[in-house]
Amino acid sequence: MPRSYVVRTMGCQMNDHDSERISGLLEADGLVRAESESDADVVVLNTCCIRENADNKLYGNLGHLKTWKGKREGRQIVVSGCLAQKDQELVAQKAAHVDVVMGTHNVHRAAELLEESKSSDVPITEILAEAVIDDHAMFPSALPARRETSYNAWLTIQIGCDNNCAFCIVPAVRGSEISRPYADIIAEAEQLATDGVTEVTLLGQNVNSYGRDLQLAARQSGETDAKLRPLFSQLLRDVGMAISPFNAFMFLQGLETLSLRMERHWSNAQKVAEFLDGHDQVESVNYSGLPSSPWHERAKELTGGMGYGSVLAFEIQGGHEAGKKFVEGLSLHSHVANIGDARSLVIHPGSTTHSQLNAEEQAASAVTAGLVRLSVGLESIDDIVADLEAGFAAAR
Repeated sequence: MPRSYVVRTMGCQMNDHDSERISGLLEADGLVRAESESDADVVVLNTCCIRENADNKLYGNLGHLKTWKGKREGRQIVVSGCLAQKDQELVAQKAAHVDVVMGTHNVHRAAELLEESKSSDVPITEILAEAVIDDHAMFPSALPARRETSYNAWLTIQIGCDNNCAFCIVPAVRGSEISRPYADIIAEAEQLATDGVTEVTLLGQNVNSYGRDLQLAARQSGETDAKLRPLFSQLLRDVGMAISPFNAFMFLQGLETLSLRMERHWSNAQKVAEFLDGHDQVESVNYSGLPSSPWHERAKELTGGMGYGSVLAFEIQGGHEAGKKFVEGLSLHSHVANIGDARSLVIHPGSTTHSQLNAEEQAASAVTAGLVRLSVGLESIDDIVADLEAGFAAAR
Protein backbone atom coordinates (compact mmCIF):
# COMPACT_ATOMS: atom_id res chain seq x y z
CA MET A 1 0.00 0.00 0.00
CA PRO A 2 1.52 3.39 -1.02
CA ARG A 3 2.40 5.94 1.62
CA SER A 4 0.14 8.99 1.83
CA TYR A 5 0.59 12.68 2.55
CA VAL A 6 -1.25 15.84 3.56
CA VAL A 7 -0.08 19.40 2.88
CA ARG A 8 -1.32 22.20 5.12
CA THR A 9 -0.80 25.70 3.68
CA MET A 10 -0.60 28.98 5.59
CA GLY A 11 -0.21 32.37 3.94
CA CYS A 12 -0.28 33.79 0.45
CA GLN A 13 -0.97 32.57 -3.07
CA MET A 14 2.73 31.92 -3.61
CA ASN A 15 2.58 29.46 -0.73
CA ASP A 16 -0.50 27.88 -2.29
CA HIS A 17 1.49 27.45 -5.48
CA ASP A 18 4.50 26.05 -3.63
CA SER A 19 2.17 23.55 -1.94
CA GLU A 20 0.86 22.41 -5.32
CA ARG A 21 4.45 21.76 -6.40
CA ILE A 22 5.33 19.94 -3.19
CA SER A 23 2.25 17.76 -3.69
CA GLY A 24 3.24 17.13 -7.30
CA LEU A 25 6.75 16.10 -6.30
CA LEU A 26 5.53 13.75 -3.57
CA GLU A 27 3.05 12.11 -5.95
CA ALA A 28 5.77 11.76 -8.58
CA ASP A 29 7.74 9.93 -5.88
CA GLY A 30 4.90 7.46 -5.35
CA LEU A 31 2.92 8.98 -2.48
CA VAL A 32 -0.84 9.45 -2.65
CA ARG A 33 -2.94 12.21 -1.17
CA ALA A 34 -4.71 11.42 2.14
CA GLU A 35 -8.07 12.85 3.12
CA SER A 36 -6.92 13.82 6.60
CA GLU A 37 -3.90 13.84 8.90
CA SER A 38 -5.19 10.76 10.73
CA ASP A 39 -4.83 8.75 7.50
CA ALA A 40 -1.51 10.26 6.39
CA ASP A 41 2.07 9.03 6.70
CA VAL A 42 3.55 12.46 5.89
CA VAL A 43 2.36 15.91 6.96
CA VAL A 44 3.84 19.00 5.31
CA LEU A 45 3.30 22.37 6.97
CA ASN A 46 3.98 25.11 4.41
CA THR A 47 4.34 28.18 6.60
CA CYS A 48 3.99 31.95 6.56
CA CYS A 49 5.74 34.53 8.74
CA ILE A 50 4.02 37.79 7.80
CA ARG A 51 2.16 37.94 11.11
CA GLU A 52 3.38 37.09 14.59
CA ASN A 53 0.60 34.59 15.26
CA ALA A 54 1.93 32.53 12.35
CA ASP A 55 4.81 31.47 14.62
CA ASN A 56 2.42 30.47 17.36
CA LYS A 57 0.24 28.61 14.88
CA LEU A 58 3.16 26.58 13.56
CA TYR A 59 4.56 25.50 16.91
CA GLY A 60 1.06 24.78 18.20
CA ASN A 61 0.48 22.49 15.23
CA LEU A 62 3.85 20.82 15.75
CA GLY A 63 2.93 20.06 19.35
CA HIS A 64 -0.22 18.32 18.16
CA LEU A 65 1.71 16.44 15.47
CA LYS A 66 4.14 15.00 18.02
CA THR A 67 1.28 12.87 19.36
CA TRP A 68 0.16 12.09 15.80
CA LYS A 69 3.65 10.89 14.84
CA GLY A 70 3.92 8.56 17.82
CA LYS A 71 0.79 6.65 16.86
CA ARG A 72 2.29 5.01 13.75
CA GLU A 73 5.78 3.87 12.84
CA GLY A 74 7.39 5.69 9.91
CA ARG A 75 5.39 8.89 10.02
CA GLN A 76 7.25 12.05 8.95
CA ILE A 77 6.79 15.80 9.43
CA VAL A 78 8.06 18.45 7.01
CA VAL A 79 8.16 22.19 7.76
CA SER A 80 8.63 24.39 4.71
CA GLY A 81 7.97 27.96 3.61
CA CYS A 82 8.79 31.42 4.89
CA LEU A 83 8.79 30.67 8.62
CA ALA A 84 11.17 27.78 8.03
CA GLN A 85 13.39 30.14 6.01
CA LYS A 86 13.32 32.65 8.87
CA ASP A 87 13.70 30.36 11.90
CA GLN A 88 15.98 27.78 10.24
CA GLU A 89 17.62 25.61 12.96
CA LEU A 90 15.25 27.02 15.59
CA VAL A 91 12.42 24.87 14.21
CA ALA A 92 14.26 21.64 14.99
CA GLN A 93 15.41 22.99 18.34
CA LYS A 94 11.83 23.73 19.39
CA ALA A 95 10.38 20.58 17.82
CA ALA A 96 12.95 17.80 17.61
CA HIS A 97 10.34 15.38 16.27
CA VAL A 98 10.29 17.25 12.93
CA ASP A 99 12.00 15.28 10.14
CA VAL A 100 12.69 17.96 7.50
CA VAL A 101 12.98 21.75 7.62
CA MET A 102 13.37 23.37 4.21
CA GLY A 103 13.12 26.97 3.10
CA THR A 104 11.60 28.84 0.19
CA HIS A 105 14.45 28.26 -2.26
CA ASN A 106 14.50 24.46 -2.33
CA VAL A 107 10.92 23.36 -2.93
CA HIS A 108 12.37 21.17 -5.69
CA ARG A 109 14.14 19.08 -3.02
CA ALA A 110 11.02 18.07 -1.06
CA ALA A 111 10.91 14.40 -2.07
CA GLU A 112 14.69 13.95 -1.83
CA LEU A 113 14.93 15.47 1.65
CA LEU A 114 12.02 13.35 2.84
CA GLU A 115 13.80 10.21 1.64
CA GLU A 116 17.11 11.29 3.20
CA SER A 117 15.44 11.87 6.57
CA LYS A 118 14.45 8.19 6.80
CA SER A 119 18.07 7.28 7.52
CA SER A 120 18.80 10.26 9.77
CA ASP A 121 18.52 10.28 13.56
CA VAL A 122 18.21 14.07 13.69
CA PRO A 123 16.08 16.54 11.75
CA ILE A 124 17.43 17.56 8.35
CA THR A 125 17.51 21.33 7.97
CA GLU A 126 18.32 22.66 4.51
CA ILE A 127 17.98 26.41 4.06
CA LEU A 128 19.44 28.06 0.97
CA ALA A 129 20.40 31.72 1.27
CA GLU A 130 19.26 32.43 -2.28
CA ALA A 131 17.62 30.73 -5.22
CA VAL A 132 19.88 28.44 -7.17
CA ILE A 133 20.29 29.29 -10.84
CA ASP A 134 18.17 26.44 -12.12
CA ASP A 135 14.70 26.96 -13.56
CA HIS A 136 13.19 23.93 -11.82
CA ALA A 137 14.52 25.10 -8.47
CA MET A 138 14.06 28.82 -8.84
CA PHE A 139 10.54 28.91 -10.22
CA PRO A 140 8.05 26.42 -8.78
CA SER A 141 5.92 26.65 -11.93
CA ALA A 142 8.55 24.52 -13.67
CA LEU A 143 7.96 21.59 -11.27
CA PRO A 144 5.26 18.90 -11.34
CA ALA A 145 2.03 20.07 -9.73
CA ARG A 146 -1.16 18.72 -8.22
CA ARG A 147 -3.72 21.45 -8.86
CA GLU A 148 -6.97 21.60 -6.90
CA THR A 149 -8.96 22.53 -10.01
CA SER A 150 -8.53 21.88 -13.71
CA TYR A 151 -9.63 25.29 -14.94
CA ASN A 152 -7.25 27.64 -13.11
CA ALA A 153 -3.53 27.63 -12.42
CA TRP A 154 -0.76 29.67 -10.83
CA LEU A 155 2.15 30.80 -13.01
CA THR A 156 5.24 32.20 -11.31
CA ILE A 157 6.82 35.07 -13.26
CA GLN A 158 9.29 36.35 -10.67
CA ILE A 159 10.45 35.76 -7.13
CA GLY A 160 11.84 38.01 -4.43
CA CYS A 161 11.71 41.74 -3.80
CA ASP A 162 14.35 44.48 -3.83
CA ASN A 163 12.34 47.15 -2.01
CA ASN A 164 13.47 46.24 1.54
CA CYS A 165 10.66 48.11 3.26
CA ALA A 166 11.21 48.47 7.01
CA PHE A 167 7.90 46.79 7.86
CA CYS A 168 8.20 43.82 5.48
CA ILE A 169 10.05 40.52 5.93
CA VAL A 170 9.52 39.29 2.36
CA PRO A 171 13.01 40.22 1.02
CA ALA A 172 14.59 38.32 3.93
CA VAL A 173 12.69 35.09 3.30
CA ARG A 174 12.14 35.23 -0.47
CA GLY A 175 15.40 36.88 -1.54
CA SER A 176 16.27 39.38 -4.23
CA GLU A 177 14.14 39.93 -7.31
CA ILE A 178 14.72 37.39 -10.06
CA SER A 179 12.52 37.41 -13.17
CA ARG A 180 11.73 34.24 -15.04
CA PRO A 181 12.75 34.28 -18.72
CA TYR A 182 10.02 35.84 -20.86
CA ALA A 183 9.79 33.01 -23.37
CA ASP A 184 9.43 30.41 -20.60
CA ILE A 185 6.40 32.20 -19.19
CA ILE A 186 4.71 32.47 -22.58
CA ALA A 187 5.44 28.80 -23.29
CA GLU A 188 3.94 27.68 -20.00
CA ALA A 189 0.86 29.89 -20.48
CA GLU A 190 0.34 28.33 -23.89
CA GLN A 191 0.72 24.84 -22.43
CA LEU A 192 -1.77 25.60 -19.66
CA ALA A 193 -4.27 26.80 -22.27
CA THR A 194 -3.70 23.61 -24.27
CA ASP A 195 -4.37 21.61 -21.09
CA GLY A 196 -7.75 23.29 -20.69
CA VAL A 197 -6.86 25.95 -18.13
CA THR A 198 -8.99 29.07 -18.65
CA GLU A 199 -7.80 31.22 -15.74
CA VAL A 200 -4.10 31.90 -15.13
CA THR A 201 -2.88 33.94 -12.16
CA LEU A 202 0.59 35.44 -12.53
CA LEU A 203 2.51 35.20 -9.27
CA GLY A 204 5.49 36.94 -7.74
CA GLN A 205 6.44 38.93 -4.68
CA ASN A 206 6.65 42.10 -6.79
CA VAL A 207 5.06 41.37 -10.17
CA ASN A 208 4.93 45.02 -11.24
CA SER A 209 8.73 45.08 -11.46
CA TYR A 210 8.87 41.92 -13.59
CA GLY A 211 11.65 42.06 -16.18
CA ARG A 212 13.60 44.97 -14.74
CA ASP A 213 16.53 42.68 -13.92
CA LEU A 214 16.28 41.01 -17.33
CA GLN A 215 16.51 44.36 -19.07
CA LEU A 216 19.46 45.42 -16.92
CA ALA A 217 21.29 42.17 -17.71
CA ALA A 218 20.59 42.66 -21.41
CA ARG A 219 21.97 46.20 -21.29
CA GLN A 220 25.08 45.05 -19.46
CA SER A 221 25.65 42.36 -22.08
CA GLY A 222 25.72 44.97 -24.82
CA GLU A 223 22.10 45.19 -26.02
CA THR A 224 21.84 48.94 -26.37
CA ASP A 225 18.14 48.77 -27.33
CA ALA A 226 17.20 47.24 -23.98
CA LYS A 227 15.17 49.74 -21.96
CA LEU A 228 15.65 49.85 -18.21
CA ARG A 229 12.00 49.39 -17.33
CA PRO A 230 9.73 46.55 -16.19
CA LEU A 231 8.12 44.28 -18.78
CA PHE A 232 4.96 43.48 -16.85
CA SER A 233 2.53 45.40 -19.08
CA GLN A 234 4.05 43.77 -22.16
CA LEU A 235 3.78 40.36 -20.48
CA LEU A 236 0.08 40.91 -19.74
CA ARG A 237 -0.48 41.73 -23.39
CA ASP A 238 1.28 38.59 -24.62
CA VAL A 239 -0.13 36.18 -22.04
CA GLY A 240 -3.70 37.19 -22.81
CA MET A 241 -6.57 39.33 -21.61
CA ALA A 242 -6.25 40.64 -18.07
CA ILE A 243 -8.82 42.51 -16.03
CA SER A 244 -7.70 45.90 -14.72
CA PRO A 245 -6.82 46.10 -11.00
CA PHE A 246 -9.81 48.32 -10.18
CA ASN A 247 -12.24 46.15 -12.12
CA ALA A 248 -10.77 43.08 -10.44
CA PHE A 249 -11.36 44.74 -7.06
CA MET A 250 -14.97 45.53 -7.94
CA PHE A 251 -15.50 42.01 -9.25
CA LEU A 252 -14.17 40.48 -6.04
CA GLN A 253 -16.34 42.82 -3.97
CA GLY A 254 -19.34 41.46 -5.85
CA LEU A 255 -18.28 37.87 -5.29
CA GLU A 256 -18.25 38.38 -1.54
CA THR A 257 -22.01 38.97 -1.50
CA LEU A 258 -22.95 36.72 -4.42
CA SER A 259 -24.47 33.98 -2.27
CA LEU A 260 -26.66 36.49 -0.40
CA ARG A 261 -27.87 38.01 -3.65
CA MET A 262 -28.67 34.60 -5.10
CA GLU A 263 -30.73 33.75 -2.01
CA ARG A 264 -32.66 37.01 -2.48
CA HIS A 265 -33.22 36.25 -6.18
CA TRP A 266 -34.54 32.77 -5.39
CA SER A 267 -36.69 33.90 -2.48
CA ASN A 268 -38.26 36.74 -4.48
CA ALA A 269 -38.86 34.51 -7.52
CA GLN A 270 -40.55 31.85 -5.40
CA LYS A 271 -42.89 34.43 -3.84
CA VAL A 272 -43.66 35.96 -7.23
CA ALA A 273 -44.45 32.53 -8.69
CA GLU A 274 -46.78 31.73 -5.80
CA PHE A 275 -48.45 35.15 -6.16
CA LEU A 276 -49.01 34.60 -9.89
CA ASP A 277 -50.19 31.02 -9.37
CA GLY A 278 -53.06 32.30 -7.24
CA HIS A 279 -53.98 35.32 -9.37
CA ASP A 280 -57.35 35.31 -11.18
CA GLN A 281 -55.87 36.92 -14.33
CA VAL A 282 -53.20 34.23 -14.76
CA GLU A 283 -53.94 31.08 -16.74
CA SER A 284 -50.69 29.23 -15.98
CA VAL A 285 -47.25 29.72 -14.43
CA ASN A 286 -44.07 28.07 -15.65
CA TYR A 287 -41.64 27.86 -12.71
CA SER A 288 -39.97 24.72 -11.41
CA GLY A 289 -40.20 25.96 -7.82
CA LEU A 290 -43.95 25.34 -7.82
CA PRO A 291 -45.00 21.81 -6.73
CA SER A 292 -47.44 21.79 -9.64
CA SER A 293 -44.60 22.11 -12.17
CA PRO A 294 -43.75 18.89 -14.08
CA TRP A 295 -40.08 19.74 -13.51
CA HIS A 296 -40.35 20.40 -9.77
CA GLU A 297 -38.99 17.09 -8.49
CA ARG A 298 -36.13 17.06 -10.98
CA ALA A 299 -35.21 20.66 -10.12
CA LYS A 300 -35.42 19.89 -6.42
CA GLU A 301 -33.04 16.97 -6.90
CA LEU A 302 -30.54 19.08 -8.85
CA THR A 303 -30.62 22.11 -6.54
CA GLY A 304 -31.20 20.39 -3.23
CA GLY A 305 -34.23 22.61 -2.80
CA MET A 306 -32.04 25.66 -2.18
CA GLY A 307 -33.59 27.69 -4.99
CA TYR A 308 -35.07 27.37 -8.44
CA GLY A 309 -33.69 30.34 -10.29
CA SER A 310 -35.03 33.85 -10.78
CA VAL A 311 -36.58 33.58 -14.27
CA LEU A 312 -40.18 32.49 -14.79
CA ALA A 313 -43.00 32.83 -17.31
CA PHE A 314 -46.77 33.01 -17.10
CA GLU A 315 -49.76 33.18 -19.41
CA ILE A 316 -52.01 36.18 -18.82
CA GLN A 317 -55.74 36.06 -19.60
CA GLY A 318 -56.70 38.22 -22.56
CA GLY A 319 -53.92 37.15 -24.91
CA HIS A 320 -51.78 39.48 -26.95
CA GLU A 321 -53.35 42.83 -26.02
CA ALA A 322 -53.49 41.96 -22.31
CA GLY A 323 -49.79 41.03 -22.40
CA LYS A 324 -48.86 44.37 -23.99
CA LYS A 325 -50.96 46.39 -21.55
CA PHE A 326 -49.58 44.45 -18.59
CA VAL A 327 -46.02 45.36 -19.50
CA GLU A 328 -46.93 48.98 -20.24
CA GLY A 329 -48.56 49.26 -16.81
CA LEU A 330 -45.38 48.36 -14.93
CA SER A 331 -43.01 51.00 -13.56
CA LEU A 332 -40.52 49.13 -11.35
CA HIS A 333 -39.82 46.39 -13.90
CA SER A 334 -37.51 47.32 -16.78
CA HIS A 335 -38.86 46.37 -20.22
CA VAL A 336 -35.84 44.71 -21.86
CA ALA A 337 -35.12 41.59 -23.86
CA ASN A 338 -32.27 40.23 -21.74
CA ILE A 339 -32.72 38.15 -18.60
CA GLY A 340 -30.67 37.99 -15.40
CA ASP A 341 -30.06 41.27 -13.60
CA ALA A 342 -30.06 42.75 -10.12
CA ARG A 343 -33.20 44.62 -11.27
CA SER A 344 -36.53 43.03 -12.12
CA LEU A 345 -37.05 42.71 -15.88
CA VAL A 346 -40.10 41.93 -18.02
CA ILE A 347 -40.75 41.06 -21.66
CA HIS A 348 -43.84 40.20 -23.70
CA PRO A 349 -42.25 38.16 -26.52
CA GLY A 350 -45.33 38.23 -28.76
CA SER A 351 -45.15 42.01 -29.20
CA THR A 352 -41.35 42.41 -29.08
CA THR A 353 -38.68 39.76 -29.66
CA HIS A 354 -40.96 37.38 -31.63
CA SER A 355 -43.31 39.90 -33.22
CA GLN A 356 -41.79 39.35 -36.68
CA LEU A 357 -42.90 35.70 -36.64
CA ASN A 358 -46.29 34.48 -37.77
CA ALA A 359 -48.59 32.53 -35.44
CA GLU A 360 -47.22 29.12 -36.49
CA GLU A 361 -43.62 30.22 -36.05
CA GLN A 362 -44.39 31.69 -32.64
CA ALA A 363 -46.07 28.46 -31.57
CA ALA A 364 -43.03 26.50 -32.74
CA SER A 365 -40.92 28.75 -30.49
CA ALA A 366 -43.25 28.08 -27.52
CA VAL A 367 -44.38 31.71 -27.63
CA THR A 368 -48.11 32.11 -27.02
CA ALA A 369 -50.18 35.28 -27.32
CA GLY A 370 -50.34 36.00 -23.59
CA LEU A 371 -46.87 34.77 -22.60
CA VAL A 372 -44.98 37.13 -20.27
CA ARG A 373 -41.46 36.44 -19.02
CA LEU A 374 -40.10 37.83 -15.78
CA SER A 375 -36.58 38.02 -14.42
CA VAL A 376 -37.07 38.67 -10.72
CA GLY A 377 -34.61 41.09 -9.13
CA LEU A 378 -33.39 42.06 -5.68
CA GLU A 379 -35.94 44.76 -4.89
CA SER A 380 -38.31 44.48 -1.94
CA ILE A 381 -40.79 41.70 -2.65
CA ASP A 382 -43.61 44.02 -1.56
CA ASP A 383 -42.56 46.54 -4.22
CA ILE A 384 -42.29 43.84 -6.88
CA VAL A 385 -45.75 42.44 -6.14
CA ALA A 386 -47.28 45.93 -5.99
CA ASP A 387 -45.83 46.67 -9.43
CA LEU A 388 -47.23 43.41 -10.83
CA GLU A 389 -50.64 44.33 -9.42
CA ALA A 390 -50.44 47.64 -11.28
CA GLY A 391 -49.70 45.71 -14.47
CA PHE A 392 -52.68 43.43 -13.97
CA ALA A 393 -54.90 46.46 -13.30
CA ALA A 394 -53.76 48.00 -16.62
CA ALA A 395 -54.52 44.74 -18.45
CA ARG A 396 -58.14 44.42 -17.25
